[in-house]
Order: sequence, then structure tokens, then C-alpha cells
Amino acid sequence: MHQEFSEIGHCGGKFSINVKTDEAGNRSVSIGMRISNANPASLIGVAVNSDGEPVRITRLGGWVANSEAEKPEPEPVFIQALLASDRTGMFGHECPNCEKYWRTNSFSAIWHTVCPYCGVRAAPHYFLTQGHRAFLKNLTQRFHEALGYPDDGEHIIDMDEVVSAVQDGKEPPAFYKADESQQTNFKCKKCGTRNDVLGRYGFCSSCGYRNNLDQIEIQLDDLKKRIGTGNINPTEAIKLIVSVLDSGGADYVKLLVRLVPMTESRRKTAERIKFHNLDYFDSELQSCFDIQVKKNISDDDQTLLKRMFLRRHVYEHCGGVVDDEYIKRSGDVDVRNGQEIRENMDTALKFSSLVTKLARNLDDGFHEIIPINHEVIQMLKPRRN
Repeated sequence: MHQEFSEIGHCGGKFSINVKTDEAGNRSVSIGMRISNANPASLIGVAVNSDGEPVRITRLGGWVANSEAEKPEPEPVFIQALLASDRTGMFGHECPNCEKYWRTNSFSAIWHTVCPYCGVRAAPHYFLTQGHRAFLKNLTQRFHEALGYPDDGEHIIDMDEVVSAVQDGKEPPAFYKADESQQTNFKCKKCGTRNDVLGRYGFCSSCGYRNNLDQIEIQLDDLKKRIGTGNINPTEAIKLIVSVLDSGGADYVKLLVRLVPMTESRRKTAERIKFHNLDYFDSELQSCFDIQVKKNISDDDQTLLKRMFLRRHVYEHCGGVVDDEYIKRSGDVDVRNGQEIRENMDTALKFSSLVTKLARNLDDGFHEIIPINHEVIQMLKPRRN
């Protein structure tokens, strides 16, 4: 079971620095790792300079040259270092832009990483944590020390001992920092990458797909089950359905305001968008972002949606008692002024399904503006399947 903000230790294993001299007197150094415990574990290659500063995430194997074919001068050679995951097979990340932390099972040498929070996209080594950087500096220092020894041999950094000491309550070495579970652990439905983020919503750090729609559907499906089993009053369900859309929709809008260039007037208008009144937020989303949330929804269903959003206002602010304003705006001829209205199960279930359609249209519009990396999705298709 996922526990929020719990310490997640290193996967363990032994890092080895091997020094060999061939018959011609040439010395070579390689960094490797072996793991004998049962923990899930992943390895990534990191090219570092002589000071241990990361230069890029690499495909594993050998020394790494900074190769730009058009440059005629010799290229610098970097040390091929290794980093290992936590004991769940995931890596902590820190965004250089917003400085927030998350975990994911993806640290690719091929595509850019996406911050789940602010959406910034950059080469993955920029998202290494302070713990990763401290370990790489220590590993590089040990690398130079091993190369300076006159004799060949293997030099070990035993992470099993470090992890065991930490579990016994001992002070860890300066280069060790445990990862930490966050609040929402989700598998991206587009590419299959596992992400663990603070809060409820976030971009997938591999393909950039935003998980708002997934979270909205999870909550609405749960409400449908509760409505169907009688575990929630349909009237209360109506209020919660709108609340779910408002939460996920407001997060979309907040990101669009931050990421999309717009005039000050339009920005202020967008910041005021709330998902309580269908006609209002439909009009403003079209005006500010050209997002059409009522797309492919029939006129009859749009009438029902509008009525239910207005009824939500009656439940929240009028104690469920109809007034002239509701009748005028909704066109509801089945109720009279002063009548207390009550919802039934079928209407609440129908409303939930229609709000899901609104959310899907909102998600489509959002990702037309903030695109997904479809090449990553294609490359990770086996993981998704």
C-alpha cells in the first residue's frame, strides 16, 4: 500500500571500480555494479566530468565522448558513472525550475524529462537530486583514487552496508540520501511510465501527458459506485461531481495561464474561470484558449448538463429550494418557485457520465496547446502494454 512521505532506501548492491593494466602498460578503469538482494533495481549511466559534475544521462557502456561530428577539434572525454534506483526501482528527481521533488521509474538517455509540476522540459541530467550529485562526486573521487594506486584491483562502494547501517539508525555517509514517497503514484495511460508526485495532478515525466483526466475519471467512477449502491444521496453526489470537475479543470487552467503567452486582460479573465456554471466556463474557455468543452455532446444532453449545474447552485446556496432565478436560467418547467427539489439515482448517474465527457473535451483541448511527446509513447509502447 502506498504510504505518503515515507523514506524509501537505496536498492543496495556493490559499486565496483576496476583498474587493469594491459601488456603494453596501458591502464583502464571501469565502473560496474552487482546486486545480490531481492529488491527491484534499475541502473542508469551518467557521464560526469573530472569533478563529478553530471554532463548527460548515457546509454550504459564504456567511456563517453561528447560527440558533435561537425567539430574538428578533439572532444573532451567524460567518466561513465552509474546511479542505482531506490528499492522500488524508481529514481528521485528535482526540478531545476520550480525546485519540486518527485519520483519516477524513467531516466532516459533518449528523450527530455518533463517536470510534473511546472511542465519545464530539459535534458534528464538537470533533474538529478542533490543526493545523486553527492554520490556522483564521491564515486568520481574514488575513481581518481583508484587510478592513482600503483597496483591493479577492484575498489568497492558497498551500498548494502550503507543501507543496513541506515536501517539500524546509524548516521549515513554524506553521499547517501534516501528517497521519499509522495502522494499520488500513477501509471501514465499513454506511455506506461510510473510517476509519484506531490498532490493529485501532474505531467508524466516521460511523455508529458497530464493525468487530470485520469484522476477525474477515478473520482467520478467511485461516485457512480456509491450512487448505485445507495451509499451517497444523489443530491450530495451532484455537488461532489461538480467539485471534482472544478478541481481538475482549475488545475488545467492554472497551467495554461502560466504556460501560454496572453495579454494581461485575457490572463485575468482566465484566472477567474470556475467550473460551476456551464455556459460561463464554456464561453470563457473558448474565448481564452479555443477549448470547446461541449464538443460532440447532443443538445438534449447539454440542456441536462446546464440544468444540473444550476441545481448544484440551488443545493449549495438555497438549501435545495427553487427560486425564480433558477427557473429563468434553466428553463425547467417541471418545478415551481419555492419547491424543494430532490435528485434521483438515474439523473445523478447520467450527470456523472456527461461531466466525464466535458472533462475529456477539456483534456483534448489542453493537450492541443501543451502537446504530448508521441515519439516517446511509441518507444514505450511495450511498457504500456
